[in-house]
Amino acid sequence: MKSELRIIFLADDGTPFFTEEGAIKHENKSHENKQEVDMTIVDLIKKVIEDNNWGIYYKAKPLQNLQVQDGVPLLRVNDVDLDTVSNELGKALNKMEEKLCKEQNRSQTDSQQEKS
Repeated sequence: MKSELRIIFLADDGTPFFTEEGAIKHENKSHENKQEVDMTIVDLIKKVIEDNNWGIYYKAKPLQNLQVQDGVPLLRVNDVDLDTVSNELGKALNKMEEKLCKEQNRSQTDSQQEKS
């Protein structure tokens, strides 16, 4: 009887591949898809804010004093730039994904240990 051992590469999502290149390409593709979904979510939120003419302001200091020549204070809403909102949303989505990946890896490790 002839038997052969093969190395199987697993992508982050558990998909098996016979070549390392295949696993890497799969991970890169899924990472790109995840980034596209994240950007779609961020773009959708920005669009809703802009279409409804809403604004986001700093809760700690909602008003900003502007200096004018006659000495009468002029107040302005201390709003948050939409690019800042986009960046922070992207960071939050990345943190959430990392947390979910860690939990998924932990559960896979636990289930593998139970099998052995």
